[in-house]
Amino acid sequence: MDRRAARPRLPPRPPRTPRRHRPGLRRRDLPPDELRSRLRNGTLDAATVLTLPAALDFHHALGAAPAKQARLRHLRDRWVAPARTLGNVQILTPDDPAMYGAITSFRIAGRTSPADNEALARYLMDRHRIFTVRRGGPTGGDCVRVTPALFTRAADIDRFTAALQDAARVFINLRP
Repeated sequence: MDRRAARPRLPPRPPRTPRRHRPGLRRRDLPPDELRSRLRNGTLDAATVLTLPAALDFHHALGAAPAKQARLRHLRDRWVAPARTLGNVQILTPDDPAMYGAITSFRIAGRTSPADNEALARYLMDRHRIFTVRRGGPTGGDCVRVTPALFTRAADIDRFTAALQDAARVFINLRP
């Protein structure tokens, strides 16, 4: 016996009415200056809410924001200072502490295309196992972004500095 033949036929679905808003997105039916237009509605991420006290305890145990910021700036400065001495590496983030945190972007002089910087990020990963990200959009062309984390060791930064010196030698010799 054919199972499909034994199934009852369902009536056709009624036409769908457009939804006034989608969960998680701004409600466009309310004015933008009304609080309800910016509140998320839908399923609450319970895990995030439940771990918030532990995350805040950990944050304070580390010394809160000033200690974290000092650590991240130390890691950033540890590789940027030697990189500035390389003639063909352009550091695109200013050295004024009021204008940077941990993230810093660089490029090899003359290498401003997305393909050049994608190749540089891929070289750092394939050759040295260091994860960086090609970033598009800054004035003057694409670049590579470096982001140390709190758990990044000084030895990791030193390894990156050596890898950057190697990449600077390799990529300056490639024809654009």
